[in-house]
Amino acid sequence: MNNTPRMAALVCVVLSSLCLAAGFAAAGGWPGVVASLLAVAGWLAAQHRDGAWLGSLMLPASVLLAAVGVFVGASPFLMVLGGALALASWDLTQFCHLLAGQAPGPEFSRMVRRHFASLGLVMGAGLLAALASQVVAFQLPFLVIVALVAGLAFILERARRAFRL
Repeated sequence: MNNTPRMAALVCVVLSSLCLAAGFAAAGGWPGVVASLLAVAGWLAAQHRDGAWLGSLMLPASVLLAAVGVFVGASPFLMVLGGALALASWDLTQFCHLLAGQAPGPEFSRMVRRHFASLGLVMGAGLLAALASQVVAFQLPFLVIVALVAGLAFILERARRAFRL
């Protein structure tokens, strides 16, 4: 198997934990720093052949850490980034388990490229939307938000098809 998805997952795990730990450290939440750094062990265990289910446990644990961080006064930017990188870690961990046993070749490489492109597009749009909400403060009714999310999903899908990702 090509190690690029596995390495990308590991980079996302490390960056996620560092963002969460830095946010907790800046807020003086030292137990959060320790928990963030210990999460790396869980993510690394999820990388092993029989650990796909563990990644599905580590994602909510990391998102919960991010939510607690915001609650205790940590930087929302670092917490959102840490949570988003945890989501990317989960996605790439699941993708690595899906790829296990497949022989490298042109189709394999195309599938990896498409997955990375789709993940990058979705993560970029999601992070921009989350961070924009930190800058621009306005309230919208729930149905308007649902319509905007559906429209954004439609636009992203059309962009993915247009660029053949």
